[in-house]
Amino acid sequence: MLRMKRITETLKKFFNGHYLGFIIITATILSGAAYFYLDYKIHGGWAFARSLSGIEMLSYFIVILLCGFVIVGGILSDRGRLRRIKELENIKKANFIENVAMKIITEPSFDKKVYMAANALRNLVSFEKLYVILEKEGKFSLIYPEAGNTAMLHTIGIYPEEIKMYVGKFYKGYYIVKIDLYDYTGYVLLFPISPITDNEKQLLEKYKKIIEPLFGNARLILAIKKSKNRVEKLLGRYKMMHRFILKLQEAGTYEEVYWTIVVLARTFFDSDFTFVLDTNDLDSKNWKIVAIKNVPESVVNFFNNVFLEERYINDSFIFEVVHSKKPLFINDLQDYSAPGGFDGILKEINSWLGIPFIIDDKVVAVLNIWSKEGFKFNSEDMIFAYMLSDIVSSILVRIRYLEKLDEYSVTDSLTGIYNKREFYKRIFEEIKRSSMYNKKLSVVIFDLDGFKEWNDTYGHLEGDKVLKELGNLLKERLRNTDIPFRFGGDEFVIIMPDTSADNAGKAMEDISFRVKELILDKRKKITLSIGIAEYKPNETVEEFIERADKAMYAAKNAGKNKIKIAN
Repeated sequence: MLRMKRITETLKKFFNGHYLGFIIITATILSGAAYFYLDYKIHGGWAFARSLSGIEMLSYFIVILLCGFVIVGGILSDRGRLRRIKELENIKKANFIENVAMKIITEPSFDKKVYMAANALRNLVSFEKLYVILEKEGKFSLIYPEAGNTAMLHTIGIYPEEIKMYVGKFYKGYYIVKIDLYDYTGYVLLFPISPITDNEKQLLEKYKKIIEPLFGNARLILAIKKSKNRVEKLLGRYKMMHRFILKLQEAGTYEEVYWTIVVLARTFFDSDFTFVLDTNDLDSKNWKIVAIKNVPESVVNFFNNVFLEERYINDSFIFEVVHSKKPLFINDLQDYSAPGGFDGILKEINSWLGIPFIIDDKVVAVLNIWSKEGFKFNSEDMIFAYMLSDIVSSILVRIRYLEKLDEYSVTDSLTGIYNKREFYKRIFEEIKRSSMYNKKLSVVIFDLDGFKEWNDTYGHLEGDKVLKELGNLLKERLRNTDIPFRFGGDEFVIIMPDTSADNAGKAMEDISFRVKELILDKRKKITLSIGIAEYKPNETVEEFIERADKAMYAAKNAGKNKIKIAN
């Protein structure tokens, strides 16, 4: 059927193009035949079978010559007519190509441009089938007639990987035209009804030269727009990250940082819920959620209870973040086979991103970001994840440093108890509280007897050891409400709220007894000279402390290792 159709189309095309020459030649041949037949009837025989006079021979020669001239003229006229028709057709097709080009230029959609260009080919070449394939970096995709259905080509025996070798040639009956675009290579596959002529090939080449830059520019513009959109989106995320950093820097504690980051991260990564898992404890069983945003109660219960079982946590992706100290994302949680897949507790969650927060090379917390959308996170998110990890970690380090500074500013670095600066802050507070609620308040001042001789004999390092042991003893034996301070050197002060001078004396007897038991390498025992004063209403701080100080000196003058209560 297809062969008959091609023969019919070929004959039709021939008669449509040469009918004038065919008529002239046929009419001339018939006229010559009629002349010789008439001559036959008149003379009773054919001219070549009888004797001819000179005039008859000349007349026959003139008739044959005229017929020849008419036939040649008919042929030349037909060729000229065909040439003019072809020129007119080429002009029409050139105008058609230009019109198509103008429409393609004004059409914003790339896919519609392809459809317009493909359909326009029907006016240039008679074809039965047409396919348009795009190729980029070795990957092929069908965009005409059914966009995306590349498998359809295989059903008809066409393999895109092979067509590159047949550009400008026939491949399984299809004529291949290659079009170079900006970031793609296009291949047009034509299955012609009749053989493609040289003129049609020239038209296709001209069409290609006009169409090629149009599509190339279209791809370039799309690439520029896409790149611009991506850059704008990226800049938008950087600006958002900058705002988040400013917000995080306002936090003064770990808890404030964690609660701030779960809110900001959910917005920044467009996720469904977020939480921070505290991993600071060496024992993973003590890890716990410390900040949440939009987290289902079942998930919180799971992570604070079941997840902490060893069989889960050691094989989980969260443990991998803690171990590697690097961000990690998983986009197919439903296929995650390790026990950390949580036994289906997160059936609706498909994507996860974990970001570690690090202090002194230790992961102290992991920000968990969860999304119901599959394949939610990408390499761009990982860039911001690393950035967020570094920024939050540095903020946590700063908070820890400030906390240490604050701790050092109120505590004595050697003994670990409060220093003189903190004493004056606390004594005013305790006096105010005692006066307001009419409560007893006592102050104890004491120093170590013979501490200078101890240092001279055994050295300052041994002296520091004694002071440190004394600090530990005070923290262990005093009540939680009692507040010990190191004033400097070997002098110590204790604030005892809700305590009379007598009761303070009883408490210090226990301390003095236990200090005597501090025998270091069976060397000289340590003793204390202790002075105690009970606060009097309307007494100034200076007067209060001076009375306790005088009582201490009275204890020394009485032979040391004594407790004296001020009047």
